[in-house]
Amino acid sequence: PLPVWGFDASICRSLCGSKLFIGIFLRRREAVDYHLVQSEMTLQIQSSIIQRLGIDQPQECPSSSPPYVRYDPKLAERLHHARTIPSSDPQELFRTFPLPAGDKSIINGAHRTRLIVKEITGRLNLDAACQADLMLGWYPAHHPHQLEVLKAAWVNTENLWKFTFEQPLSAIENYFGSRIAFSFGWTGHYCKALLALVPAAIASQILFPDVVEQGTKQILGFSLVLATWGRIANNLWNREEMYFKALWDVDKDTNLVRPQFRGDLGP
Repeated sequence: PLPVWGFDASICRSLCGSKLFIGIFLRRREAVDYHLVQSEMTLQIQSSIIQRLGIDQPQECPSSSPPYVRYDPKLAERLHHARTIPSSDPQELFRTFPLPAGDKSIINGAHRTRLIVKEITGRLNLDAACQADLMLGWYPAHHPHQLEVLKAAWVNTENLWKFTFEQPLSAIENYFGSRIAFSFGWTGHYCKALLALVPAAIASQILFPDVVEQGTKQILGFSLVLATWGRIANNLWNREEMYFKALWDVDKDTNLVRPQFRGDLGP
């Protein structure tokens, strides 16, 4: 039934010949349009559309991000009739992502994986199939071309000497999704915050070299430093977290049902 659901599939055999791998893809544009409409997914519009609509939004400001709107193919048609965009193609309206063959798409790999998982898990209990030994497992596979692009921007020796712990979080979110991007974002923020404690730790050792005699004063002074540091680090992370929530449009409820869930769904 995969072609009926709009998916393409390919089957290959393992090197030992004892296992079969089934690859599921979401490639056809009409299938992408169908699943986007059914899932009511929101997509980010292009920044150039903001200027054409006469909205005074500064493009040079990093915190000024184009809004997300629910996908509707007719919206591009209306804007084309209003001569806001040159054609009724949704790629003229929404942000696009490059594909290996040189084409473009309005959804990235994380979007495709989310649409595939939502459609299949809504019809099949994959975890129950694994427990019944009908299949060994299921997982999203890497894309070699996009993985190499991400490695070039993220995994290189130059980043070893940067104490800013800067990471391409938007590229990570486009490939892995927002949950993993937030995990790496928090790790980088925590590392930067720990560097701020180094001067305080050195000053504490210089001012109180005798830990036995000055132990109480040292502990009290450094405790005040830790309390202040923790509050500042938490406020900075909350600000950064809110920025990426708005940038990635993740501050909303999802209708994706976890396959591992057992029981009755409540409000």
